[in-house]
Amino acid sequence: MKLRLTWLFTLPVLLLLFFNLLHLTSRMYLYSDEYLVYFQTRFDLQSTILYQATQDVHPPLWFSLFDIWRSLVGDSEFAGRMLSLLLSMLTLALTYRLGRDWFGRVSVGLAAAIFLGLNSYFANFALEIRPYAATMLLASVSMWLFWRWLRKPTWRAASAYGVGVALMFYVHYFLAFVVAAQGIYFLLFTPKSRQIWKQLVGAAGVGLLVWLPWLPSFINQVLLLRSLSAQSGNAYGSGLGTPATTQATDLATIERLTVLSTNGQVVLYAALLMLGIVYLWRRPAYRLTLFWALGTPTVALVVNLVAAVYTPRYVAYLSVGLALASGAAILALPRIRRIPLSGALLLGCSLLLLAAQPEHISNNVAYRDIFRSMSIRDGDAVYLDHAGEGDLPFLRWQMDQYLKSSYTVVADHNLTAVQALRRIWYITGDWFNLKLNRLSPN
Repeated sequence: MKLRLTWLFTLPVLLLLFFNLLHLTSRMYLYSDEYLVYFQTRFDLQSTILYQATQDVHPPLWFSLFDIWRSLVGDSEFAGRMLSLLLSMLTLALTYRLGRDWFGRVSVGLAAAIFLGLNSYFANFALEIRPYAATMLLASVSMWLFWRWLRKPTWRAASAYGVGVALMFYVHYFLAFVVAAQGIYFLLFTPKSRQIWKQLVGAAGVGLLVWLPWLPSFINQVLLLRSLSAQSGNAYGSGLGTPATTQATDLATIERLTVLSTNGQVVLYAALLMLGIVYLWRRPAYRLTLFWALGTPTVALVVNLVAAVYTPRYVAYLSVGLALASGAAILALPRIRRIPLSGALLLGCSLLLLAAQPEHISNNVAYRDIFRSMSIRDGDAVYLDHAGEGDLPFLRWQMDQYLKSSYTVVADHNLTAVQALRRIWYITGDWFNLKLNRLSPN
């Protein structure tokens, strides 16, 4: 009966969070990095893996999964986001399970899932057609396996943890920050014995054995990345990382991450973390959630001083740890006059987070809406004027998705070839700039 009552509360919460994320997909717009996923998986599975190994700098597992997914459900943008949404629902369910098991209360699991599902930082990357939904899921799985091994240090648990680490590195290399935070926690808070050290070495050996087939490709990718960074003049420090897409470690970067990861509610989350430290610091599970929420981005920002490895999407998995820490802190509060203060605060926080979700969680250009609104006919031309024509393959892919008739694209600001056409669709990103507007009078 207790189990049935648990699911009576859990399933509606997860369903509401699912529909919230599903609604947010309509406010997400494709951008060029997401298009590259379609480009890199345009052939068969073998070609996808070969491309990652020889021409890209990402591990192959998520791209292989996406290749299989699009072959089953199609190439639409919505279908691509659904894969990320389904992975993210697994993360929400696992977050509930972690909260329940680590803190011994179903309510903590529900609170953590609510905090996570209503967090815009999580939602944005939970719906991207990129590996970040998978990184958040695998980081959560790794933390679960790590904790299970520390609670019951058996060879089986250690081996499972090692396999989990290897799977993370098959999805994204910067999940190494999760392993680093786990290592620091292990050194600081785990009772040491010869047996557990042996199991740690065994876990590392199992993980390396699982990851060994990809090692030659990884070395090739490192050499490729260093070469590209040197050619672009962006290399610094070790020459690792991606300087073109990362941010420097400074106070402004830390402030942006703080605001982003808290939905702009910095004071609220800071208060919850302080409450958690007061009420729960002696609990090992809470200390691990803090290392998850605060330790992983700290490691990334420190390493970023010598290698370009930080941008907010690379540490999006901190949102799961932050949600667990916040949910545990609220439910640790005492009750006042039979009214559960913690429950009232949870409801208030949920409404605040829901209201704080931005109108558009994605700042990308709404090309989907633009192209859907065009009643284009066979033979029409689409004239692009400072409207993203510098990335024409990305635009053409979206046009092919939403403009079903045959059409001509003018992206070189030359209308001579199509001046005899009856209709030209003019798309510009600088309508009011007469100096740049090619169709405006001189």
